Amino acid sequence: MNVLEERTLAAAYNFHNYGKTVIGNRTDVERVPISNLAAFYQKYYQPDNAILIIAGQIDESKALGMVAASLGASPSPRAS
Repeated sequence: MNVLEERTLAAAYNFHNYGKTVIGNRTDVERVPISNLAAFYQKYYQPDNAILIIAGQIDESKALGMVAASLGASPSPRAS
């Protein structure tokens, strides 16, 4: 997101979360201990949280083969 867009949203939605960045301010993120960030990453950034959209004129079997080859080997999420 560019600076102008961030500042426009912040001004337009002064008292609403729409005016804030999704991940938070850089200073907020920098204050989080690395161990907490790593734990969050391990818990939530998993292949089962991904969405793949394929659009256009495609060969369905070829596209599915490519998806299986590149994403099919992704490890399953660990048990929480």
